[in-house]
Amino acid sequence: MNVKEVQNILKQALKPKLKGIKFEIVNGYLYIGKDFKLSIVAACDEISLRDPNIVNSTIDNFSEDLVTMYRVAGDPSLLDKRILPRIIPAAKAEKLPTVPKLEWLPGLFIVIMIDYQYSSLSLDNSSLDNWNISIEDAYELSLINLYERYLECHEQTRRTGGVLVDVLAPNGYNSSCILLDEVKNVVAKQLHGYPYYGLIPDRDHLTFFNSFEKDMTKIKSASDKVSGGPYGISSDIFIITRDGVLPYSNEEVD
Repeated sequence: MNVKEVQNILKQALKPKLKGIKFEIVNGYLYIGKDFKLSIVAACDEISLRDPNIVNSTIDNFSEDLVTMYRVAGDPSLLDKRILPRIIPAAKAEKLPTVPKLEWLPGLFIVIMIDYQYSSLSLDNSSLDNWNISIEDAYELSLINLYERYLECHEQTRRTGGVLVDVLAPNGYNSSCILLDEVKNVVAKQLHGYPYYGLIPDRDHLTFFNSFEKDMTKIKSASDKVSGGPYGISSDIFIITRDGVLPYSNEEVD
């Protein structure tokens, strides 16, 4: 199913939920009433990648979220807690021309997501204008929200063999926790200090380790496979120091 088909089904799902309210979907934007405009290209593109057997139910849930967005759009305070950061590769960033981005590392960007009950949408330029907020301020707010959600999940953080830590965070934002200094400091204690290494193959996986033992080659191989999926981020290994995160290359693990 392609994006255009998803948008056509979405129109039908929205009709009973927006009964009596004029709306339309044009060129990847949803317009409701006089003032509400929202880019839905990225979300519809993501839905199109899902199992065809669940696309209709996914779209129905997404339409519920869109109605919620419309109803609270005039009050940014209702959305503050929903803002979260996500790391995406350059290839995906290029497909989101209306979405503001912050460059994190070469080839990797940070976008701000608005997380709803069933779905999430990238914060676009029109939303920043409507809320009178900069992308930098939205990013700082998103880090606060991510840390709060991480704290709700941190007891699930797994440690294996003294050299490996898997960070479990809110669904879809595991990899984003590499942006949190608080998380990196906790992991440093578990892995006997800085520096150590990290993998963010896709948005749902974040693994830290402190040596290139034989098992690490297997981990890197598994990471490479995940990074090629629809939610892939990077097959690189990163080195984490007190000063930040940098790409790391080592022929032993290639």
